[in-house]
Amino acid sequence: MKRVWVFALALSAAAVASRAQSPGANLRQTELRHLLAVSQAELDAINRGDIVARALGKIDRRYVGAVGIGRFAVAPQFLVQRLHDIQSFKKSKMVLALGTLSSPPDARDLARLSLDRPDVEALRTCRVGACGLRLGAEQIQQLKASGVMGAPDSHVRAEVWFRGLLASYAHSYMERGNDALMTYRDQRDPLSLRTETLALLDQSPELDGVAGLREHLRLFPASRLGGAEDYLYWSKESFGLKPVVSLTHLTIASQADSTRSVTVMSSKQIYASHYLDASLAVTTVVSVPDMPGSVYVVYVNRSRSVIPGGIFAPLARSIVQRRTVDGMRTTLADTRARTETDYRASLAQKP
Repeated sequence: MKRVWVFALALSAAAVASRAQSPGANLRQTELRHLLAVSQAELDAINRGDIVARALGKIDRRYVGAVGIGRFAVAPQFLVQRLHDIQSFKKSKMVLALGTLSSPPDARDLARLSLDRPDVEALRTCRVGACGLRLGAEQIQQLKASGVMGAPDSHVRAEVWFRGLLASYAHSYMERGNDALMTYRDQRDPLSLRTETLALLDQSPELDGVAGLREHLRLFPASRLGGAEDYLYWSKESFGLKPVVSLTHLTIASQADSTRSVTVMSSKQIYASHYLDASLAVTTVVSVPDMPGSVYVVYVNRSRSVIPGGIFAPLARSIVQRRTVDGMRTTLADTRARTETDYRASLAQKP
């Protein structure tokens, strides 16, 4: 696999900052292009303010990955602070609702979560091997035993049941980590979210931007990374034909030396109601002392998703991949515009 993205970006910042002063700059530029697998034109575009986005290499039919790189004109500490406020950082027209979960998780944390009517109807006919909502066999059996779908106010009761289910599931994950992840039984063939997630962790070299982060995500909560912040959040987002309700384990960790500071935010999906079998997003913020007013941001998203087989499978995968890259570019550009606007506003408020 390619060398680690985050260190390549750290080299990028250092090389750009010292290009005019250091006789070794051309050598570092050559090393940078090799590490990033980018052209000089792409590197120059990033430093002019463009967002560079591309698909990651194909691993198998169900794997989709993309990376986006941009330079933000904000102080490093401002952007890192924004990472800790996930509701502000993820704010967009695609995010319909979002909230963090307390420790331990409680159903009241999800009070603003609603289910659209098609999802409620999917619960009404849900059975193991044929369900319109992603659930495990245990959860489907609990739904049947609850009797909520036979009540006159079944929509309201279904929402209450679903919030309680997610809170209980989140609580189990906080105690047992990946061992608590569902095996989805909405289709004929079982799908282990644990297996899918561990595969994505192994395929994500950008996690090595902070030493120990990968093992932290593999072994959580039995093994903890010193200084890392962990919490869960729920979200309802516009995605394809149906909104997707998801639970995400977010981890923020930092590492610094005399030449660079790196903050990595990993977003590990632990549940999604539709489409995605597993997902891991990694946002990396790289800054160097010579560039106090800007940072490089690398956003990598890897997922395993339901892509139909058959003769049209290559076309379907191509469409999904292209939309993923386009979405990556748009998301990173929107996040930069919003962050830079808020940063300028914060400066204007200072006495």
